[in-house]
Amino acid sequence: MNASPITDKTTPSLLKISIVYDGDCPFCRRFVAMQRLQKQAQLTLINARVSANSAPKQAALVQQLKQDGYDLNQGMIAIINQKVFYGADALHAIALLSQGSGLTNSITRYVFKYKRLTQLLYPLLRMGRNISLKLLGKPQIPA
Repeated sequence: MNASPITDKTTPSLLKISIVYDGDCPFCRRFVAMQRLQKQAQLTLINARVSANSAPKQAALVQQLKQDGYDLNQGMIAIINQKVFYGADALHAIALLSQGSGLTNSITRYVFKYKRLTQLLYPLLRMGRNISLKLLGKPQIPA
């Protein structure tokens, strides 16, 4: 996907962002927690492992994304003003919108603002996720 997260003249304060990520992955959890998008957008963080009993609307969205062909073990999802970004594109879009401070956030934003670099690094990040889940004894996200 080559589209920018902001394809129209929408101001950042009007952005609606939902991030679907693996809540059992320590790297994924830390990444979404350190993004400072709350100040400029209506942000919803959705654990892809959510159950219909605990959060029915979020679970329905996760199920719909799976039915639409998104493999949540292969990539996170960012939905920005109803436009879906998947995997490296999601990470890149989040980096472009992030405005947090701090060394880690600044480095993350700087590295992932480059689309090609994000595409090259994303498989390594996914591999790190898979290794950490295995070491923690956590299963993959059910299909």
